[in-house]
Amino acid sequence: MAPARTMLADGVWSRYGRWIHGSDDWTQWRFRCGTCGHVQSPADDAHDGELCPEVAMWQCAAGRTPACPPAGESAEYYQVFGYHGHGRVFLFDFAGDRLEHPPLTDADDEIVEVPGVTAPTRGSSPWESPAR
Repeated sequence: MAPARTMLADGVWSRYGRWIHGSDDWTQWRFRCGTCGHVQSPADDAHDGELCPEVAMWQCAAGRTPACPPAGESAEYYQVFGYHGHGRVFLFDFAGDRLEHPPLTDADDEIVEVPGVTAPTRGSSPWESPAR
């Protein structure tokens, strides 16, 4: 598993999300605030009119105070190369500091499209620029 603040291709980040959570349904993925440790999922806030579901990936919903800054200003985050060049999101929540995963398959090269985080589907390479 890449350390915090590592720049990840959106395909690699998607792969981690699928391996850790066992699903490509990003609304069920869990994220941990790097400051207070609060664990949240986009599904938790899907009904909340104040937060868009994907905001749970970069804004702590525990208190929304200066004590919990957004991802990128907190102690731990990923930089995901994707939608707007790169975005900063909280770390996935999982036990341990190592990720055991099965052998790679063709499905592992697919990018899970997450609004505001990953780039729209564009080709097989996660490093390609989005089509203009």
